[in-house]
Amino acid sequence: MNKHLGASLLVLALAACATQPTTQNQQVADDVAATRVLETYLDAVFEQYLDRHPTAATQIGEQRGRDRWDEISDEADLADLEEAKAKLIKLATINPARLTDSGRVSYAVAREQAQATVRAYEFRYQKYAATHQSGPHIDAPSLLFAMQLIDSREGADAYVSRLEKLGRYLGQEAGALAVRASKGMVPPHFMFARMEAQSREMLRGVPFDKGPKDSPLYGDFKTKLEKFEMPQADRDALLARARKALVEQVGPGYRAFLATVQRIAPQAKRDHGASALPDGAAYYKEALRGWTTLAEPDANVIHATGLSEVKRLQGEMHALLRTMGEKDDLPAYFKKLRTDPKFYYPNDETGRAAFLRDSNNYLAQVERKIPDWFGVQPKAKVEIRRIEPFREKNAPDAHYLLPAQDGSRPGIFYFNLRDMKARPKWDNENTVYHEAVPGHHFQLSIAAERPDLPKFRRFYDAGAYSEGWALYVEELTKEMGLYTDPTSDFGRLGAEIWRAARLVVDTGMHAKGWTRKQATTWFAQTVPISPDTAASEIDRYLADPGQATSYKIGMIEIQRLRAKATAALGTKFNLKRFHDLVLTNGALPLPVLQSEIDRWIASGG
Repeated sequence: MNKHLGASLLVLALAACATQPTTQNQQVADDVAATRVLETYLDAVFEQYLDRHPTAATQIGEQRGRDRWDEISDEADLADLEEAKAKLIKLATINPARLTDSGRVSYAVAREQAQATVRAYEFRYQKYAATHQSGPHIDAPSLLFAMQLIDSREGADAYVSRLEKLGRYLGQEAGALAVRASKGMVPPHFMFARMEAQSREMLRGVPFDKGPKDSPLYGDFKTKLEKFEMPQADRDALLARARKALVEQVGPGYRAFLATVQRIAPQAKRDHGASALPDGAAYYKEALRGWTTLAEPDANVIHATGLSEVKRLQGEMHALLRTMGEKDDLPAYFKKLRTDPKFYYPNDETGRAAFLRDSNNYLAQVERKIPDWFGVQPKAKVEIRRIEPFREKNAPDAHYLLPAQDGSRPGIFYFNLRDMKARPKWDNENTVYHEAVPGHHFQLSIAAERPDLPKFRRFYDAGAYSEGWALYVEELTKEMGLYTDPTSDFGRLGAEIWRAARLVVDTGMHAKGWTRKQATTWFAQTVPISPDTAASEIDRYLADPGQATSYKIGMIEIQRLRAKATAALGTKFNLKRFHDLVLTNGALPLPVLQSEIDRWIASGG
């Protein structure tokens, strides 16, 4: 070889070696920059959403807009639609391959959010504006009771401002109910009497009548105001303003809503599933897609999955009964669980104190085991509390309150202990793990505490992921050596068969023509709950098609992905790392979660 030519080639080779790292570094820098631009845009869109939906801001612990309610109107729906369309146009200009790993997840989550909004818009009238389960007539008071804090004079003013605007909000709900009724979208008939009762309950007591008790909203405001120090003259002025708002705005708003409910009620001829609505089959498929986040949910497959899981769990329950020395068959033991006083706490203050003591003991014992099963844990602690007696009657069965973002308040899981017959001992342990540690508290708090995640992902909710995780940890805690009392372990299986049976009755009523009575009878025979509870659950599923399927579908997928990773990685599989990966990305649509687990497997774990 010509020595000059060889020297030239050597120079070129050395130059290539020298520039390759620079090129790679530049690409990484470009990917980081592109991700930053994308996530800044998506967070800005999320901020605009919170401005338009102040109740969502309150739910995630923000103070903005706490003096306003959301708008319920065609214009508001259209604004959400246009925002989603604009987001999809923006995303179409971006190559996800030129983003960081986190950026690609943000891209996928944002696209799924936007596509879901666009699809849901088509069925906006099929989704009931009001039921006995949801709607401003019950959601607004619930938000005020549970989340509207009075931590300052400004906070007190904001509470009263929401009272002053509640009449208009209820009027918008009534209008939305009427519009849907004109299009043939009428809820099942049993819901109307319950909506009436719920509304009338809000109008009992001071200042609507002479008492002796305060109305629910006035009592809540007074109690919260008493805990905040301020001059008596200011306190009196706020109370007077609240009474005026209740009499002049809230009362007329509820009465107008009641009049609409009573006018529409005769149009409700029967108790039907979603398929009875105009274009109901397509609506239910979209409802399933929204709640499960599956790309192509099939009601028949979901129904068959539910039946299969019920059969499997019945086998496990039979085996556990034999281990316990019980000779009863399942129906007989279910009856024993429902009726034997030994399975219940006394329905008095002693029983409530014992329930809270046991709940905190369960929390303490699982927290001791957490370091062996999780690498990442939330900084915020969680407390188990009783819903205050003054708001028990109008409060939900239970609810979780996200920790304050500034660290001033822990996560709180509230139990409603008004009726201890609704709190069997055998259902307590699994509920603590599901709702608190390592369930919803872990799932929500870990995401909220991730400063490296864009804000829209820290507070994103995907039904099947969120509820699937909480159900997954009920079985995980069995692996962790908990449920040492076999009755509690039976309760764990009872909770899982409850969720499996939901797959059957939800698809049965909304896609396969099951009647309300048929679903209630089958459910009560299959799940260890009372006939009254079974009926209440069935009515809940009729009110919100598809929601009940999210729990078991999510659990099955998380278990499937764990099994897949275990088989693929062999000795390299690390369960703590798997749990961290599932939790630290925030809530994900199930296909996105699958992609992340697949990427982890491909990287060698």
